[in-house]
Amino acid sequence: MSLQERIDQLIGELDSLNTGVEAAARLSELGTMAVGPLRKFLLEGKPRKVFQPRFWAVQALARLGARDVLLEYLFSERAIPDPEDRFGEEAVESGAARTLSAWPSEEMFQPLLKLSHWRMLNGLIDALAEYGRPESIPYFERALGDDFYRPAAEKAFQKLGKASCDALVVSAVTRRPSPIEESPSSLERRRSA
Repeated sequence: MSLQERIDQLIGELDSLNTGVEAAARLSELGTMAVGPLRKFLLEGKPRKVFQPRFWAVQALARLGARDVLLEYLFSERAIPDPEDRFGEEAVESGAARTLSAWPSEEMFQPLLKLSHWRMLNGLIDALAEYGRPESIPYFERALGDDFYRPAAEKAFQKLGKASCDALVVSAVTRRPSPIEESPSSLERRRSA
């Protein structure tokens, strides 16, 4: 069996809940030749309720150091009409964002910060928190207003420590959309702050 045939076989095994973890580990061991097929599996594959195979592909790509593929995946826009598929895909995206914090650099921070302007992900909150930089505070503050993202945002603020105090004080007293009228998410954000 050729190396390419072996890679194709392991890519097929990713779809099994029984063999997927092991297949991802073996793909990582095969080196850079596995990056292309894993990229195709992740970027061209269909999001689904059983998201673990796609998550294992993310883990294999991270072990192979394929940061560019993970960023490409995070910045690709996908319309996912089924809410359960969308929820599963968000777990995969969060995993991809979280793995990128393993390469702490300005070249990684800037794309993650850019992504935070239009995507809300628990894994992205965690990744940005690892940098401990105040540029992430507006993103964490927005996350405080959502029940699903609030726990990650609270942890991120705690990691920032005293550097976040001024922003939290302002957030705690600022009603949105206006001083007269406040949305339920604004009230939750202020309580959390």
